Amino acid sequence: MAKALKLCNEEPNKKRLKNFVLSLPIVKCEFETVDVYAEVASEFLLASMIIELANIAEVKVNRGKITDWLLSFKNRDGGFGAHRLSNLNSTYHAVTSLFNLGYNVKSLKDTLEYIRACEKPLRRLHRRAKQLYTFYGACVLRSANN
Repeated sequence: MAKALKLCNEEPNKKRLKNFVLSLPIVKCEFETVDVYAEVASEFLLASMIIELANIAEVKVNRGKITDWLLSFKNRDGGFGAHRLSNLNSTYHAVTSLFNLGYNVKSLKDTLEYIRACEKPLRRLHRRAKQLYTFYGACVLRSANN
C-alpha cells in the first residue's frame, strides 16, 4: 500500500509504516532459512519489499549485515539463489535489494554475465514464462546501469 500511495504521489502514514517495518525480522538482522515455495516468485521477494518499505519509511537498517546476507546467496555462475541454484527471479530480487541498500551493483560483473546468458531464447518455455524472464532480466540490467 505504501508504494502504491507513493506512485500516486501521496505520502503514506510514515509513523505507522515505520513501526511496522521495525517489527520485521530482517530489519533486526534476524535472518531465517531461505526456501522457496511453488507460489513464491523468489526467496528474496520479501527482503526486497521490506528494504523498499524501509527506504520509504526512512527506517535505518543495518545495510552491511543485510548486504552480506544477500551476497551469501550469490552463486558461482553469478546468479543468486538458495541451495546454490541460481534463477533469474531470485537474481532480480537480490540485485534489487542490493541496489536499494546502496550497494554498487555495477561491480557484479559475473551477475551481469549470468543475466545476459538468460537472455537467450528458451524454446521449450511457455510464452508467459519467457515474458517474465525478459521482465526480470531487463529490470536487473536497468538497475546495474543506473
